[in-house]
Amino acid sequence: MLKHMKKYIAFISIVLVIFISWKLFNKASYIAVVGPMQTANGEAMVQGAQLYVDQINQQGGVNGKSVELLLFDDAIDVKKIAEQVVNSNAVAVIGHYDSKSSLAAAPIYQKYGIPMITGSATVDELTKNNDWAFRITFNNSSQGALLANYAFKNLKYQNASILFDEGVYGSTLATAFEQTAKQIDNLNIKYKWGFNKDNFHDVLKRVVQIFSGEGKEAGILFLATHSKEALEAIVALRQEWHYTPIIGADFLSSSQFNKQIKQLPQEQIQPGYFTDGIYLTTQFAMDIADELAIKFESDFVDRHQTKPSTTAALYYDTAKVALHALQKIPATKIKEQRRLLKNNLWKMSNSENSIKGVTGPIYFDKYGDVVKSIPISVYKKGEPEIALSQYRLLTNPRYLKGDILPKILDGQLIKIDENVMTKAQIVYVGMDMNEITNLNTQNSTFTADFYLWFRFKTESFADKEINFINAVNFNGLGKPIINEKYDTVKGIFTTRTYRVKTRFKGSFDFHNYPLDRQILPIQFRHQQKTRDILIYIVDHYGMRIDNIVDRYKKIFFVDGWQVSNVSFFEGVQENDSTFGLPYYFHSQQRMEYSLFNVTIEIKRNALNFIFKNLFPTFILIMLGYGIFFTTTLSIQLGLGVNIILPTSILHVRLASQLPNIAYFTLVEYFFYMSYLLALLCIGMGLTMHSYEKNEKFVRKLTLMGRVWYPVFVLICFTFVVFQYFANLR
Repeated sequence: MLKHMKKYIAFISIVLVIFISWKLFNKASYIAVVGPMQTANGEAMVQGAQLYVDQINQQGGVNGKSVELLLFDDAIDVKKIAEQVVNSNAVAVIGHYDSKSSLAAAPIYQKYGIPMITGSATVDELTKNNDWAFRITFNNSSQGALLANYAFKNLKYQNASILFDEGVYGSTLATAFEQTAKQIDNLNIKYKWGFNKDNFHDVLKRVVQIFSGEGKEAGILFLATHSKEALEAIVALRQEWHYTPIIGADFLSSSQFNKQIKQLPQEQIQPGYFTDGIYLTTQFAMDIADELAIKFESDFVDRHQTKPSTTAALYYDTAKVALHALQKIPATKIKEQRRLLKNNLWKMSNSENSIKGVTGPIYFDKYGDVVKSIPISVYKKGEPEIALSQYRLLTNPRYLKGDILPKILDGQLIKIDENVMTKAQIVYVGMDMNEITNLNTQNSTFTADFYLWFRFKTESFADKEINFINAVNFNGLGKPIINEKYDTVKGIFTTRTYRVKTRFKGSFDFHNYPLDRQILPIQFRHQQKTRDILIYIVDHYGMRIDNIVDRYKKIFFVDGWQVSNVSFFEGVQENDSTFGLPYYFHSQQRMEYSLFNVTIEIKRNALNFIFKNLFPTFILIMLGYGIFFTTTLSIQLGLGVNIILPTSILHVRLASQLPNIAYFTLVEYFFYMSYLLALLCIGMGLTMHSYEKNEKFVRKLTLMGRVWYPVFVLICFTFVVFQYFANLR
């Protein structure tokens, strides 16, 4: 007993030594997250950043080290908190949330040399003359200018009024909006009201009186406030006149605003009672999100049982940028690590060195501001959805060839700061599948028969110029079976519907065969129009997206398979070619095309496959156990050979059903297990025969085989079962 106790203590000691050594030599890298931690915005910041950090740690961390977040609440004393961050082990700062806090903390971080990356502070001055400050969201001058252009050129308002917070955030937004209105010349700023915390309610009363009295003559109201004041203003205005036109900045998509507005009784009874029809800038619109964003939303919902806010998405991306810059930084002193991380951030200076985030590609301009388009959304039934007209950063310089004045006059082209933006047409795309047949796993092809429709406003749309990029032989859309125009509250729309039946090619992965899941993709883009002038979005309402998987199960006619998931999303196809044109040779050039994606995930009926194909081999493996209950060499050899022969025949037959792949499939591990067990049977038989005169040795060998043979079989089967259930997730 004492002997066993000593072994137990020694084992525990070794485990403790290993654990302590790992803790000592695998020190974590620390990132500071600074924001209003007691609010919905602060909570969303942490949720987004923590999700990405956890995903990276599951993959082994950064530079062989785990990453940990240090949380700081800046709600009371921003400068004191900034000094605490400087004196911590953090190599970078994620935050602060708002412009006022960020401006107060940035000089401290600059003085002591720690890089700061904000996903939400939009005031322009933050990054000016500060090479330690970076921003992955747009700034105030950009969104203020865009909203002024949008109000006049898209919403067709001649008059606008401004309600703004006299603090740094609201005043810079209001200034950008007003200056752009003057440049437009035809957008008249009729009223402009500034307020502070002492006179807000008095100012709001005057605003409500004006809009309730003048109605449409007051024009559209531009809100340049924080979420609390915006909420009060929207409720007061729309209680007095429900149709008050409102346009606002990014605060209307913040976690705090969404949480507060949804707590109102009217919004709970009728979602959108106060917010419907409000236009806003946002950084995260799932309508135009790609597969990366869909994966982020799914992971976030799995963890928090709610959809992610814009704030959570932005700080997921902020953490991604910070950890990307942390890569390949040696374990030097903390001050040097911070400097190297800052230098790595500045290397993200063009589209070729950009980081793909859930809010879009991220790279910085000469000030440390992100270079990206600013999506415009509009509230509908209490939720923001992408607006039908967008302005996108110009990616195709050929669009500027020739006379561009007509494009400027009709609102097709605008200039904001140093960026040229073009008006992008939004086209709803829907698909109803009729059937999926003729699945060929050897060449990864299948036949799909479906209705495909495009729904768009009256602007011209060359729908026949689409290109199914993974079609085997596609001869064009042909004549539409439906081509109708109709009036809606949003304008005149056209719907064109086609019937498509052709073969498509995927890229199947057989690592887990026969427990594999495969993706049947259907992808298309316009042959000529780039994403800055044409964006496809999913027509969720037209497709009745609820219970889509159940509908696809009914039209999937392939034995041995069933549909497990269906996804529709807009993506981007990139092209960095110069096309041989001289004016592309020395410029940053990335052509982006809107890519409409359908992914149909199918899973093999693995249990049925295993029972039909592998059950005889299971029986033979069990019979192989009989070798340890006989001493007759012929029987022992016969059992081993009888396992090898049918297993090899089945192996060849199943392998012939697969393409020529350069990796082992899961089922092959089962076959190799069978071969190994057969060789074990034959080897044990020959060994017993060689030492048949040594009865004691043969008896020990037999007893050992009776114990370890089923254990080995159980381990192998456990591996297969584990893989099966892992594929069910």
